[in-house]
Amino acid sequence: MSQSIWWRHLRFWLPALALVVVNIGVLTFYRMVYADEAQARGRLLARREAELAALTEKRQGSEEIVTAAQLNRQRVRQFRGQRLGTERRRLTEVIAEVKELARRAGLEPSSIRYPAEPLTEYGLTSRSIVFSVDGDYAALRRFVNFLELSERFLTLEEVTLSGRQGSDDSLRISLQVSTLFLADSGDAEAGQS
Repeated sequence: MSQSIWWRHLRFWLPALALVVVNIGVLTFYRMVYADEAQARGRLLARREAELAALTEKRQGSEEIVTAAQLNRQRVRQFRGQRLGTERRRLTEVIAEVKELARRAGLEPSSIRYPAEPLTEYGLTSRSIVFSVDGDYAALRRFVNFLELSERFLTLEEVTLSGRQGSDDSLRISLQVSTLFLADSGDAEAGQS
């Protein structure tokens, strides 16, 4: 009797059984084919996220470099405008300051020369102040210290010492102090011609 009920109601449960078998087949096929593909895509996504993190870090580093470069450019412009200036504008002030520093150190400059050297590739001119003084080592050290403390861009290029005849501690000191100036527009145009 039980077989007859199943056979009698075959049209009701057979489609449900077929649906279950099809679902089991689809799930098995999905697990075999699509699950591996999903895992592969997951691994690819993880690699892409790692690459994105590395590129983001590089971009941040590049932005920091760009910011530092912009700050340096601004500082160079400031330095060139405020510290260097043109020779016409600053030469007299620089010469007066070097003479004053020498006097404060106890050295009296004599016979001053002002040789210049154009640095056209940089748009600058190097101007030296060459002079000789009589004095002792302590006065020379004070002068060098005053040069270091100066707010102007001064460089002690050369010092030559020689003893004076008939004196134990007095020296003949030859000094060369230089500074940089922005090339005048006329000088820059001549350098470009």
